[in-house]
Amino acid sequence: MSMNRDFSRITVVRMSHKQSLKRWHSERQHSKQHLHSNRSKRRHWKKRHSNVIHQLSSNSTCFSNRSIRHRSALSLNTSQTIINGEQNNINLEIQANRNSIETKKEKNQSNLSNLVQDCLPINSIIDSTAYFDMSNTHRFLSRNHQINPINSEDLFKNDFIINSDER
Repeated sequence: MSMNRDFSRITVVRMSHKQSLKRWHSERQHSKQHLHSNRSKRRHWKKRHSNVIHQLSSNSTCFSNRSIRHRSALSLNTSQTIINGEQNNINLEIQANRNSIETKKEKNQSNLSNLVQDCLPINSIIDSTAYFDMSNTHRFLSRNHQINPINSEDLFKNDFIINSDER
């Protein structure tokens, strides 16, 4: 591999030994400053990252250098906080589902009561009191809502006044 260089642009400058040392010293200082600048930038970003983790996990505005062990404890604390938040969300969702199920049960009971009121046949009116034909009503209810004779009696007691014909 041969490298072609253009030597026409190179100029030879004669310097004294003193000037040469001065120039070498200034270049060395410049490279040291550049190196130091990069190191301080790295330190600055590491410290800033550490402070962000510290602030997130402990909700504190105190900025200080932390050991690696302490930083790992803080990140563990942050993880635990996130997990706790997710658990709370799950618990709230479960509770909302329970409330929804209870509301649906209440609606179904209300709808059943309305169906019973709407579908009871009135055969005749005696002394301004409605007389209900229990056999037809019971057949309708057991076909559609699986109500047995024991709980249908309680249902009718609560919702209707039933007078039997005592003649």
